[in-house]
Amino acid sequence: GPHLGACCAAAAAVAVASGLPLDAELARRLSEYNPVGARMRAVTAPSGATILDDVYNANPLSMANGLDLLAGVPASGRRIAALGDMAELGPAAQDLHLETLEYALSAGVDLVVCTGEHFRAAAEALGSSRAVWVPGLPELMQALPTLEGGDAVLVKGSRAQRLEGVVRRLSSAGDDPSWTGRERPSGPGEDG
Repeated sequence: GPHLGACCAAAAAVAVASGLPLDAELARRLSEYNPVGARMRAVTAPSGATILDDVYNANPLSMANGLDLLAGVPASGRRIAALGDMAELGPAAQDLHLETLEYALSAGVDLVVCTGEHFRAAAEALGSSRAVWVPGLPELMQALPTLEGGDAVLVKGSRAQRLEGVVRRLSSAGDDPSWTGRERPSGPGEDG
């Protein structure tokens, strides 16, 4: 997304400062950047929907960046955000979750399905039918509409929310009624 442009510019600056030429080869390599792990990785679901997997971590700025990308991604269908709480925000946590939901709806997201205690209070305070809170991951999966080609879905939250299972299920169209959503995070760090 556009927020990664600053990172690419910094990488190019380091390359030039290291003596590499600012040329077509550098531009080609930067254009081929593919995010690692669950850091804004685009996955195509069996239905043709685009899943934006950004479950590695979340904070207010990265949530806004993810929502901006969701709003701008080419999609002929619905724009849906599946969001989990942001952790470690301190006393401002409740206000920041409410601001995130307000931002999502103002950015043109058609539906936000969220989980976590901070999003619970935020969704209740907002009182919008477009911002739905659910108590856990199985309920989140049930609350999401059946995805169709042209839909775009952002899945984002802090690692403690364990949303990577949601990405796996959406991208594989798996329907395992025994799934509890209690899978352990994969990969480095379980920051919360």
